[in-house]
Amino acid sequence: MQSADNPLKVAVIGLTYDHAHGFLSQQRDRKDIQLVGIVEPNQEWAAYYINRYHLDPNILFSSFDALLSKTRVEAVTTFVGTFEHRRVVECVPPRGYM
Repeated sequence: MQSADNPLKVAVIGLTYDHAHGFLSQQRDRKDIQLVGIVEPNQEWAAYYINRYHLDPNILFSSFDALLSKTRVEAVTTFVGTFEHRRVVECVPPRGYM
């Protein structure tokens, strides 16, 4: 079980779907998870989320590989379009994330 002393390090892949709003607004109040990165290649869209949720712009990455080169991730969540699911599935599980 995760705790405030040992939060789960979570990355978000994609901000396409509005469900990202729910996750980002709720994660701010949680002490058992820590948002360590967001992968969103659309810089305009990413800036919107960074500003809306007052996130550190340093957690923004243009690719999953870029995120992994800078950050330790323990879990991922994704808010990409349906046709992008395959890309996430091919990218994430081989690295041991579920």
